Amino acid sequence: PKDDFTARFVGFENLFEGKIVENRNGIARIDIGGIIIEAVTEKTGECTVGVRPDDIIISKGLFKSSMRNMLRGKITEFVDMGSLVSLTVNVDNTVFTALITRRSFLEMMLTKGSEVFLLFKASAVHVI
Repeated sequence: PKDDFTARFVGFENLFEGKIVENRNGIARIDIGGIIIEAVTEKTGECTVGVRPDDIIISKGLFKSSMRNMLRGKITEFVDMGSLVSLTVNVDNTVFTALITRRSFLEMMLTKGSEVFLLFKASAVHVI
């Protein structure tokens, strides 16, 4: 997406203003309100970053993977949408939305206040 409006229109609920603090070999480290996330981009300076809720994996613990972004947060709200559950997760006062299946939500015994990890690939972060 080339702007915030288009990003929201195509499903990017997680949009954050940030600043690229480092860029090495096309992998940028971006500060979004004190949280550092990594993205695949050649851009530098101020930017907006977007992550789709369905690109975020929810875990109750960390595990080895190729995902460059692993953030710890707490579920502050959830909405049962039938086969999916929308989670609102607070990560150091930055709010993310993630989608998981209702089955996963129940099997993980998640609820408001549950501590979780948000995991997503650098390639899932879109820099505008």
